[in-house]
Amino acid sequence: MKKFIILTSIFAVLGVLLFVVSVKAQGSDPLALIWDWIGRLRERVTILEEEVANIELIPGPAGPQGPVGSPGPAGQQLHLYDANGQDLGILIESGQSPAIVRWHNVLVADLGLIATIEERGHPQNIAKVYGNVPIYFTQLNCTGNTFVGNPIDHYTVVKNTPLSKYFKFVGTVAPSTTIFPSWIGDSGNCQNSLMGLSSTFQVEEINLSFTEPLAWPLHIQ
Repeated sequence: MKKFIILTSIFAVLGVLLFVVSVKAQGSDPLALIWDWIGRLRERVTILEEEVANIELIPGPAGPQGPVGSPGPAGQQLHLYDANGQDLGILIESGQSPAIVRWHNVLVADLGLIATIEERGHPQNIAKVYGNVPIYFTQLNCTGNTFVGNPIDHYTVVKNTPLSKYFKFVGTVAPSTTIFPSWIGDSGNCQNSLMGLSSTFQVEEINLSFTEPLAWPLHIQ
């Protein structure tokens, strides 16, 4: 590369010398001609720079799609467990309110539902699925279709504590005013007495993948 540059420089010098000799032979001023050429060259360079600046770059057509990449590694999922090793679900979030009550929202994956697990430390040392919702029935003796009287999230586990039963929302909303002939409240006993509610939501019983009572303390892993 260095040899090429040296040879190029030598030829350039020889070319200038030959030009000067030729111009002198014709009786002209070589320096004046050289400066004239330099001026013309600068003008041409300026014109070329403006032309290059005004060139609009038009992207070509898109190339063919590349091959599908290999799948990435599976993300880490934390689970909530009770002291007996029961898997309560995939941990979504945890919080504390008030100071003695700690709660965890978990995804019960086989049902696609979210359950809230509540735990209380000393002196109670307990953990349980949160909730206690009265269940209303469309027939006597607590039979028929089941409804709840409170608006619930479609993906939340609904619990009736006295029965230790769990329900999920099935999407049917009862008329604005509905009379139910039987229901189960805090006592856990079936009440055959009329109960009128302004708005209710149909639920159906489900089985969770773990059982209560939960063994305290809970842990995340």
